[in-house]
Amino acid sequence: MRTLPVFPDLRAFLDWTESRNELARIPDPVAVRHEMTAVQLASLRAGGPVLRFDAPVLDGGSRSAVPVVTNLFATRERVAAGLGLAPDQVPGFGAFLAALRSPAPVEGMRDALSRWPMLRAALSTRPRIVSRAAAQQQVEAAPDLSALPVQGPGRATRGRC
Repeated sequence: MRTLPVFPDLRAFLDWTESRNELARIPDPVAVRHEMTAVQLASLRAGGPVLRFDAPVLDGGSRSAVPVVTNLFATRERVAAGLGLAPDQVPGFGAFLAALRSPAPVEGMRDALSRWPMLRAALSTRPRIVSRAAAQQQVEAAPDLSALPVQGPGRATRGRC
């Protein structure tokens, strides 16, 4: 069913968008609050590229060492690509997911065998249990989460959901 490669991580997806000229790198300092959101929304409304802000400026005025990536799924094509599908395959994938959610009763061995691809796909989505993972490593000091460039709500949206 998949026609595009499965992207194992965000870096692979970003490399793919860059190969299609759908990644815009913004090297200039941009304030995380207000400025970045304005740029992002303008690009989103225009169906623009993925944006990578290389020098986000935090609220205190310092630059973050962590870049910010926005508008990953701003177009139908990138949403489909994130699923490993061509845009015209998304409706069929939706029907497949709906069939997984509420399957019809099996009507014999032939019907059961015809559903094997669906069962195999459902079984492959199970989480993989590992005994040691990178997330389980011990960190000596508590991380400074205030150093992360997180976009905050503007004054117009503060307090609203």
